Amino acid sequence: MNQKVLIDRRKKTGAGFWARSEIFDIDGLNWHDISVYLFLCSASDENGQSCLGKEEIAAKCKISVGVVELSLKNLERKGLLEKTAENPSLRRLLF
Repeated sequence: MNQKVLIDRRKKTGAGFWARSEIFDIDGLNWHDISVYLFLCSASDENGQSCLGKEEIAAKCKISVGVVELSLKNLERKGLLEKTAENPSLRRLLF
């Protein structure tokens, strides 16, 4: 199985969002990683990008900021997300 899972780019409808089900089959991901990934999918725009702070991700996923940081590193390592920019003054990341 291809280990790279991308956000499904179908147009969002209503309050729903699209994410690829293969996320559940990738070795080395825990429930924190999957929760963060799904939240980023839900917060992405039509180009598949999200601009969020680690604190916001932690609050929405009900996990600590430290766990968010570990999950983001693991998702990057697995090729599931790419951090494209960081704005330290706003404490936000663009994925």
